[in-house]
Amino acid sequence: MCHLAPEMKDVERCFRNVGRGGRGTALQSPFLAEDHASARHLQCGPQLQNALGLLHNFASELEAINITTMTAEEVPKTETKPKTGIKVVIVGAGFGGLTAAIECHLQGHDVTLLEAFPALKPLGDIISFGQNAGHIFHNWSEGYVARKFRPICVNSKYFEIRKYDGDKIFKQPAPPKNPEWPVFNGHRGELHMIIFYYAKDVLGIDIRTNSRVVEYFEDGKQAGVVLENGERVVGDLVIGSDGVRSKARELVLGYFDKPKSSGYAVYRAWFGTEDIWKDPLTKEFVEEGDKVTAWIGQDVHFIVASLKGGKDISWVLTHKVLLSCSLSNL
Repeated sequence: MCHLAPEMKDVERCFRNVGRGGRGTALQSPFLAEDHASARHLQCGPQLQNALGLLHNFASELEAINITTMTAEEVPKTETKPKTGIKVVIVGAGFGGLTAAIECHLQGHDVTLLEAFPALKPLGDIISFGQNAGHIFHNWSEGYVARKFRPICVNSKYFEIRKYDGDKIFKQPAPPKNPEWPVFNGHRGELHMIIFYYAKDVLGIDIRTNSRVVEYFEDGKQAGVVLENGERVVGDLVIGSDGVRSKARELVLGYFDKPKSSGYAVYRAWFGTEDIWKDPLTKEFVEEGDKVTAWIGQDVHFIVASLKGGKDISWVLTHKVLLSCSLSNL
């Protein structure tokens, strides 16, 4: 079932208003016969234009969701160990929290995963998982999760390194692939949603969104958390996977561990390649399908990766920053 996001309610209302003017249909698409579409455009005016823009964004999000969703019926049988009776509460549904929840579930523990955000969406850009992480994904459901990852990750034959002025330095062949210890470079949001749906829909793990934790506690018998609404969630063990501003880390360490700057910042981007294909200066980065190219210079490097057969592209620009500026927003 697909639930409309709040901003899509305007799209639905606009389409319903448009539909009332044509052929008695309660909800009609504006992509029908040209004469009817023109009439509907005049009736809705700027509202329809805004709605179409929202619909385009919503379609992109739906495409990512279609890539990542799965059902228990299509996944190989997953064996879990006998129930231990141990109750585990995990805070944070990022990659760390979801992986911890899946592994605890497979070990036979009862898991509750708490996430502050009301809903998880396929947001972000490039993320990389090395062989150690890839091996964990491979072990889930006889490699099923890893097989879901592969077609939406970079599958380049080589890594091309260039000097900052464009001179080509070296083409490094991709290392031999080990199916049991794979490497994944893909869109953070898409890979995250695969793991999320695997945990929620396939394994049936109790994942509670819109559950912001404001306090941790423990005594001689149990540990637990307090939610923003005052509810207390208790267990035998609490795992804090609550990110860079972690309340759990502060509790364990006994002090607030403020993030420390490395002296570098990274500018990242991810987008479709329609315009890249059209420009003769850039189409070389997509016309071979998946390709990874890097430019290196003093205190800076720039990496461009195309994937999905040249359909998507991402880049990362790592550069040095002034220390006085780098900590200002932490």
